[in-house]
Amino acid sequence: MEKAKRRTILISCLIALVLVVALMAALFLRSNTRKPLEIESLSAVQCENLNTLCRVWGLAKYHHPVLASGARNWDKELLTLLPEVLQASDREQADALLAQWVIGLGEVTQGVPYDYAAYNISAVLSPGYTWLEAESLSPQLKAALTPLLSTFVEKRSKGPFYYTEMIRPSFSNEKEYANMNEADDGLRFVALFRYWNMIEYYFPYKNLMDQDWDSVLEEFIPRMIEGDGLGYMGTMAELVARIQDSHAVFYGGRSEWGNFWGSKMPSFTFEIVDGQVVVNNLTNLLMPGDVITRCNGLPMDELIAQKLRYLSVSREDAATNRLAVYLFATNEDSMLLDLVRQGEAMRIEVPCSSNNIREEATSASYERLDGNIGVIYPRTIKKGEIDAIMAEFADTQGIIVDMRQYPSVPIVFDLANYLLDRKVTYFRMFFPDDICPGQFYTTVLPSFIYGTENPNYYKGKVVILMNGDTISQSETTVMALRQAPRATVIGTNSAGANGDVVTLTLPGGIQTSFSGFGILTPEGGQTQRIGLSPDIVCKPTIEGITKGRDELLEAAVLYIQGQ
Repeated sequence: MEKAKRRTILISCLIALVLVVALMAALFLRSNTRKPLEIESLSAVQCENLNTLCRVWGLAKYHHPVLASGARNWDKELLTLLPEVLQASDREQADALLAQWVIGLGEVTQGVPYDYAAYNISAVLSPGYTWLEAESLSPQLKAALTPLLSTFVEKRSKGPFYYTEMIRPSFSNEKEYANMNEADDGLRFVALFRYWNMIEYYFPYKNLMDQDWDSVLEEFIPRMIEGDGLGYMGTMAELVARIQDSHAVFYGGRSEWGNFWGSKMPSFTFEIVDGQVVVNNLTNLLMPGDVITRCNGLPMDELIAQKLRYLSVSREDAATNRLAVYLFATNEDSMLLDLVRQGEAMRIEVPCSSNNIREEATSASYERLDGNIGVIYPRTIKKGEIDAIMAEFADTQGIIVDMRQYPSVPIVFDLANYLLDRKVTYFRMFFPDDICPGQFYTTVLPSFIYGTENPNYYKGKVVILMNGDTISQSETTVMALRQAPRATVIGTNSAGANGDVVTLTLPGGIQTSFSGFGILTPEGGQTQRIGLSPDIVCKPTIEGITKGRDELLEAAVLYIQGQ
């Protein structure tokens, strides 16, 4: 009896404890549940104040010493500031609120900048803080912000941006809000302000955009409160497209965004020749050389412009590699194409499916052509295979390296040992300064110098094929191999997107990226957005595609044969 009584008391205590815990959890969740921010419209003054808020928040986020401890939730700080700034009656009141916030972040200690001269490095890009000098900014806010420019915080692993052990930039501490309510204007502005400041401080090619990044912020502030659902995803995709970097892919976190593009495609591939969309493979209904003029009644130039609005490309005249899976994407089972086939206009209904119809990789990683000419196909090469290939090609008249494709494994180091006769600087790089956001520096490090004094280098002619599909690692490979004694590059300009890719997350589960390091030619010239230039220009023609010819490969063979 006594035992049963004790058991009853114990069970009652456990129940009471569970209820207390549940109540505390409910109170905690309630206190930490934020009501979505809904904004009807924005006045000119509110837009100006939000512009200032974005810059002030970003400056504090990346410069204030408090970031080293990870004690501040920078998104929460912004979400708290947003309604207060929106309610400010004028610029002066908003500036006063922001100055008070900056001061409230805590003591600002001055740091020590890098001694560039001591490390034989030099700054190539400096942060732009001209907005701090604007007359419209209150003296109080300027005084609060100015000390932040000299903090030079070294320990950043708990902050919103830091470097990994491999000296790679990381934004992994940012929250993704995968289940975001897309009608929440607060999180929309978190997305805009987070991305704008990421690019402002850590994108090495910001000065190469067609549109000034400051004006992009002005444009997108009022646009962030328009629409919902696809409207948010579409607006963010368009924002990413504005940085004009082919490394800047965009993956929306919601199925609606995938449906916007479509999950089905017709079973043909294409390339753009002199502004015309030309089919380059044989299907049941289409033939190589067919020039597509309309898709479902829409002229192709309009369709391309419609899709490129949401795709970041370094060069629009080399956008085929980005448009390949998007231009004809659809949710329908078929599409109506107007085309011209050998001078005859026709209209064909083409079936569409969810099968992957992208061009298959060449099965062999190398082959020997008539005339004793070797060809290397990096797309299917295996690790360590270069030694066997070069042994096979030792007696050839020439070698063609087809860099119109992305290497399956890095080949530049192994191949350089055979083709180069000396040590070379195969590219130059500029890095973000890890203690001074917005500043980039350059140096020539041993890892960027490759090759050896090699009297036994390959003595035949070397031709490197290049076009708008030559991107990133492929471009770096071209920069190195073209320095071989008998090397020539044939084709058209490369894509113009190079530098290790930085990935980042935005509210709504959005995943995107950009080029994190700046890449220059060995001579220090620009590559981003212009690409590398060939030694001999050679372009495919509609006639050549119709006949199934690879005109760049043909030109390489003729060059090696001395014709």
